[in-house]
Amino acid sequence: MGSIDYINLTEAFDKYYLRLVAYATRYVSTPEEARDIVQESFVRLWEKRDRYTDVSIGSMLYAIVRHQCLDYLKHKSVVTEFRLDFSRDDDDCEPIYSYDFYGNASNPSLFGELTRLIRKEVDKLPTRTREIFRMSRFDGLSNHEIAQILGISDAAVHKHISKALDRLSKVFR
Repeated sequence: MGSIDYINLTEAFDKYYLRLVAYATRYVSTPEEARDIVQESFVRLWEKRDRYTDVSIGSMLYAIVRHQCLDYLKHKSVVTEFRLDFSRDDDDCEPIYSYDFYGNASNPSLFGELTRLIRKEVDKLPTRTREIFRMSRFDGLSNHEIAQILGISDAAVHKHISKALDRLSKVFR
């Protein structure tokens, strides 16, 4: 125990990484997601290292990974529940998406209006976050694929997507 420095964190990474990935895999569905979460957890611990003195790095990492997994699952359930196929035209939609609740054909469809509102909010995101969010949600790329294309870490991709989802969830509450 003691303060967290680069050497302590490097040793913790070597000691706990594989165990933390196995632990995270119990929560999430793929090893890739688990690795992303564990990497993000190490980043979070490093960013907030000044807050943690006289703590067990291992215990702290397990707590952070668990919290990150639960956050990930919460975001995933929201996205899955409300996922929209942005590539469809209104004519190709299921009837519920183009149902006119006012009985007037001149009113925009529910699906079209919701799509417009979501796109409007996505356009307000910071440039890099918007780019990553579109690649993930509109193009269907995995975090790892996005990271490789953009030359950034999987954890950075996860952070941008979380930021976008957080902002969208606040707007559409």
